[in-house]
Amino acid sequence: MKKYIAVGGHVTSRNDGQDHYISPSQVCRCYKVPPSECVFMNHADDFMAVAGLDTSEMIWLHPDPTGEYLLAEEMS
Repeated sequence: MKKYIAVGGHVTSRNDGQDHYISPSQVCRCYKVPPSECVFMNHADDFMAVAGLDTSEMIWLHPDPTGEYLLAEEMS
């Protein structure tokens, strides 16, 4: 069962100020979630990746320019 939607995207690095593309698989690794539990979207407009899925219970994972890759349950 898929629990997460890993979305690739661009972030500006706090370290070097440069723009970097973070792939959906990299986002998955950063959040330390199993790839088998993820649906991968190359960018936020890639709705074909989630077409036909009930995403209401899924957790969306996005690149974080701060580098703080914590799931909501880890933040509380």
